[in-house]
Amino acid sequence: MIHTDFHRTREDGVNLYKTYSDINHYIIQDQTGAKYTEAIDIENRGYTYTESDEEIVIEPEIPEPPMDEPIEEPNIE
Repeated sequence: MIHTDFHRTREDGVNLYKTYSDINHYIIQDQTGAKYTEAIDIENRGYTYTESDEEIVIEPEIPEPPMDEPIEEPNIE
């Protein structure tokens, strides 16, 4: 289900609202067809969203292996 919750108030006093899927699916902005994991909009902007059937897949980050020894520069003569 799509939820829209208060996100925060900007320094200029404008309220921002976050729209997202509670089942970890992409949301589609109805006016543009753009696909988002979540959307942050200003209050009363009038954008509407539809929940897609596509689940958000987060690829795990692969950590860089630790560097035990410094890399030596090649000897070019």
